[in-house]
Amino acid sequence: MLTFPPDTTFLVQLVSFLLLWLVLRRLAWAPMLRVLEERDERTAGNRQLAARYRAEAEQVQQKYEAEFARARAELTAKMQSVRSVVAGEEQAIVAEARAAAQQRINQAREAFTQELKEARQAVVREAGYVGYLMARQVLGRDVPR
Repeated sequence: MLTFPPDTTFLVQLVSFLLLWLVLRRLAWAPMLRVLEERDERTAGNRQLAARYRAEAEQVQQKYEAEFARARAELTAKMQSVRSVVAGEEQAIVAEARAAAQQRINQAREAFTQELKEARQAVVREAGYVGYLMARQVLGRDVPR
């Protein structure tokens, strides 16, 4: 039971508690609290640093995307100009091939017309000779030409 005034063991326990509290505060809690505060400061600093890096990365990404879009637009324009040049060259080549083909067709027609004319002249010449041979055979004698 508790008595008043407390006896000496109570005072010894109280002094022991206070001494233990002071020793632990000085040797354990204060360094532990200091380490925790330093860790919090570093964590907050790292968070700020991470936020800054994130903002810089977003700026770099936006710059990259803008540059990429510009390069894509330039490439599209160059490809379009090359396509138009190629299309023009293609039309010129096709027109040249058509002209060459038409020229060959005309030459072939002229050659065919000339050969037909020569063949007709040969037929006319041969027709007279064939007529002579037929008359000679039918009459059974030599006929003057």
